[in-house]
Amino acid sequence: DLKFKPETKEIVTFSEDDVEMILNNLKQRSRNLQVSILLLIYTGLRPSDIINIERKDIDLTEGILKYYSQKTRKYFTVPLTEELVKKIEPLIGTLGPTERIIEFKNYQILTREINKYLKRLNLKEKGYNARTFRKTFVSLAFKSHVDYVTTSELVGHSNISTTKKYYTKLSMEQKREEINKIKFPSSKESSKEGN
Repeated sequence: DLKFKPETKEIVTFSEDDVEMILNNLKQRSRNLQVSILLLIYTGLRPSDIINIERKDIDLTEGILKYYSQKTRKYFTVPLTEELVKKIEPLIGTLGPTERIIEFKNYQILTREINKYLKRLNLKEKGYNARTFRKTFVSLAFKSHVDYVTTSELVGHSNISTTKKYYTKLSMEQKREEINKIKFPSSKESSKEGN
């Protein structure tokens, strides 16, 4: 007997309510976890991308983040949203230039702490994990009509097909909106019935 495995797993993204719960409960957590989760939500970067960011890598005035991706072995510069700047400024503003903004020893520990936080909020049972932040960011970017090339560059993909295939999930609402844009030729029979 042959068993076929799906080529890709279902793309799991946070619901709006769950993102709100994550952000609202974050205030009671450590500064370390707050900065980590805010960066993951608002940038779509990998835990391995954000773990070694130093204070000098974030220009809060210009709203720019510079980082080195361990996975792609490339340097990137990305813009930050105004909302993210407002939220992280009080958390990292007093750090020295060469201090890491996240104090977890490595990204595996960071991932484990994020998963513990999601479990504490009873969100792990929905299939959420640290990678869900990235998938949610890409899907939200697409839903907001940010083109694939820009989204791909924002999250550090070297190929936009990776962004499309593994990270984009369309909501049923968006699919419905798009399918209603299709103009079908009307048949004479259906136009007679309408009269």
